[in-house]
Amino acid sequence: MLTGMHERELPSTLHRDKKGSFVNVYPFVWNKYRDRGYVTGYAEDGPHMGIWTLRLRGFNQTPTDHYMIPFYRLPTTRSFLYAQNTYCFGNQTSFELFLSYIRQFWKSYSTDNKFFFGFFKQYTHNDYSRGSLTDAPILDLLRTLRKSGQFERTVFILMTDHGARFSAARRTPQGTVEERLPFMSFILPSIFRQKYPRAVNALRTNINRLTTPLDVYATLLSLLDMNKESSTNNANITQRAISLFNVIPAQRTCDHIKLPPHWCSCLQWQQVNANDIKIKQAAEYIVNYINQLLSTVSRSLCHHLILDSIHNAQMYRPNKNFSAPLERGVRVLTHWNRANDVVFYQITFGTKPNEAIYEATIQYTSRTGSFSTDHTHISRLNAYKSSANCIVRSYPHLRKFCFCIK
Repeated sequence: MLTGMHERELPSTLHRDKKGSFVNVYPFVWNKYRDRGYVTGYAEDGPHMGIWTLRLRGFNQTPTDHYMIPFYRLPTTRSFLYAQNTYCFGNQTSFELFLSYIRQFWKSYSTDNKFFFGFFKQYTHNDYSRGSLTDAPILDLLRTLRKSGQFERTVFILMTDHGARFSAARRTPQGTVEERLPFMSFILPSIFRQKYPRAVNALRTNINRLTTPLDVYATLLSLLDMNKESSTNNANITQRAISLFNVIPAQRTCDHIKLPPHWCSCLQWQQVNANDIKIKQAAEYIVNYINQLLSTVSRSLCHHLILDSIHNAQMYRPNKNFSAPLERGVRVLTHWNRANDVVFYQITFGTKPNEAIYEATIQYTSRTGSFSTDHTHISRLNAYKSSANCIVRSYPHLRKFCFCIK
């Protein structure tokens, strides 16, 4: 969303990669804005679990003109907010403090062109039920920006990164959808709506179209030159990234954007008996695959896992029709271009001794009788908390699997 690229396409910045770069090498969208004379800002709480610092090496140079993260690294801040696990900092909540930084930024540059990205996670990282604590402060911020007239020269995007991941709610069909389809909303200035009506109509149309974070990146870039954007309102289905101010084709599918079945919300899965022999074989394969991944870690760090239970199983055949986004209330049908002998299973299962619950998507090829999957196609449905702390820096991508040997 911020670089227009997948992590695998970018230079390695992993902690464990001794030759890795710092994330400054990434082509961040705020650099494009800075090149056009915008003042830039970035705020994110909790650097110990930050976007660019949990698994990655972070920044070795200040990435934007204004940068709030050093505040969260101060011993006093860490002691107040994280060591004591409190939501208050002095006479205000930690979220109000976070928003005050944004207010000050907007007030300081009230007449300047500016770009700001903020990401707050303390309230909801481990327990989504506290999300309501952000309602009143966000409403107050929106009212302040409107009263000050800033909304008339600001495109305001409010979004989440994903739904609940480690809770009972995640184990429901609704939870599965919310993990894959985060909330996003736009507030557009009235002058923008008047000047670019086609772009606004396209944005409304795209509410019911298949979109990706790469499209959000393209949207942020398009705001730098809306006159050019408004002249090319219809997008090509083969485009990897399409600005949301262009109409995304109704026929766009997960295949077009190369989204694996595990993360595709358009597929129609069929229920399968969890006791089916093929499901048991698939579940055993996944657990063996996980243990192979853990074998890359020192054997003295993580427990070997065993299959404990199978809770649910679904099947999807790629050669069957599946539904693309709605177009005037009618489903647009298409096909996945895959061999007829391929079947995907999505299985929810439990393991021991880590008492974990996973949801994994696995491909079965009947022609060869073989299974295949990837660690990115396995979701952990209950929290691992501190049970994987022994590899949090060295193998962060395996945290959902590792149960540290004490």
